[in-house]
Amino acid sequence: MTVNIDGGHRGAVKLLVDGKETGCAEAHGNRPLILTGELPTDPPLPVSVRITPGPARPAVPP
Repeated sequence: MTVNIDGGHRGAVKLLVDGKETGCAEAHGNRPLILTGELPTDPPLPVSVRITPGPARPAVPP
């Protein structure tokens, strides 16, 4: 499982499982974000990832 955070203008956050995007959201400022997706099991298993910007990290533009 990989979480990609694009600190660009939109602040896109993507959840990748085995290289495939299974969830995405937009980051807004320094607010925490819950990203949801699925693990490719039988049956699919829902997952949640909480992303909280740290104090030493640059802010994502609003």
